[in-house]
Amino acid sequence: MYSLSGTSKPPGPTPCNDANIKAKKAHLQILQIKNWLKNVQRFNVSSVLETDDPTIFINGANTIDISESSKDYKLTIFALKQTSNKLTVTFKNPTTFEFIFFKFPIIVGPPDAISKLDMVSVVRETFSKLITIENPLNIPITVKKENLISDHECITFNPPTFVMPPKSESGFEVLFRPLLANQFQSKFKLTSPELGEFVYLLNLTGLPSTIPRSMIFKTSLGTDVVQNFKFTHYLKKATDYQCKIEKIGGGVKPVESKPSDKKSLVPIDFTIDNPISKAIPAESFEGNDMTINIRFEPSSLTESRAMLTVSSNEGGEYTCLLIGQSSAPQPKGPQKVGGAKPPPIEFKNPFFEALDFNIRTDNPSFTTSVKNPLKLDVIY
Repeated sequence: MYSLSGTSKPPGPTPCNDANIKAKKAHLQILQIKNWLKNVQRFNVSSVLETDDPTIFINGANTIDISESSKDYKLTIFALKQTSNKLTVTFKNPTTFEFIFFKFPIIVGPPDAISKLDMVSVVRETFSKLITIENPLNIPITVKKENLISDHECITFNPPTFVMPPKSESGFEVLFRPLLANQFQSKFKLTSPELGEFVYLLNLTGLPSTIPRSMIFKTSLGTDVVQNFKFTHYLKKATDYQCKIEKIGGGVKPVESKPSDKKSLVPIDFTIDNPISKAIPAESFEGNDMTINIRFEPSSLTESRAMLTVSSNEGGEYTCLLIGQSSAPQPKGPQKVGGAKPPPIEFKNPFFEALDFNIRTDNPSFTTSVKNPLKLDVIY
């Protein structure tokens, strides 16, 4: 005969899988509970994180009844940001005070993209889309300008800084303004020390502008007029814009300040003071205003048309229809004539070929020192 005695110790953790999850995505953890009694047991369920973390949310039933030998308990884990922790889930019989528990690590990785946004806009026009973010915490969250990060400068945000009240949703606008007519993909993210990262993928499409611009120049034959063509530089870096004028129905006129080969020029009534416009980096989303001087000097009494193109590989292209209207020559002067050697009266050939000009006066008291007719070359 033997006399036996025994001492029961608290149970150790029941083996289970680790919780490897992604931030911003709910994870279902299955815990298998065994019933060591022959009758039905009811358990009270409690869960405790090893390190208190308000960005990890644990949801599951508070009680569970087990009538069979084992049963699965479903636990939902949701984390706002990348982190690691340990969770202890205890199942306790309130009558016998017997219990079992599970202890497993929670490893939270970076989040997937929340959604994919399609954004379409005409070049240099702004398209906006509202994004809503939830703050499930009990504290207000401040999102600053540096927390909104885009990998393309055609994307910006409004407002750049905002505060999210506790337990609420807040919205901000994503603004898309393409500079080139093309299709491409991009992404942006909102980063917060409290809420983690919110990543969004973007399908972006820039469409060509359908609104034509035009400028009308009016002056008399033998004179010229200058107007300013204005455009906006939006890039956050410096660039050069190439300027050229193409005659409607003709060729391209090289816009050289001092052309070296006059024979290569196509006759055109419009010129540009500088063929290259240098733009400094834009410090704001509104961009920098740029100006180009366009000169119209008619060579006939007919209407003249040309197309102005201002382009940069990254800054985009601007076009404008130039319409020149000329009228009959107007009298100039009065010119003061006196002394032994009066100052000369300047006269320019407005046509694109050398011509003979007859000089005459309606008062015999005035004479000229040049021979008649006077042959004038073309001045570019």
